[in-house]
Amino acid sequence: QLANREIRMFTLMQGDFTLRIIDSFEELDHFFILMEYCLYGDL
Repeated sequence: QLANREIRMFTLMQGDFTLRIIDSFEELDHFFILMEYCLYGDL
């Protein structure tokens, strides 16, 4: 149960971080490049 709670908190923090990234980048292609970096780990 503790592990599930930690995963849930991490997911929420990740979502908040993603929203901040979207706000900080004016161009969407930067956001998509960063998303690919987060998903695949390298470019």
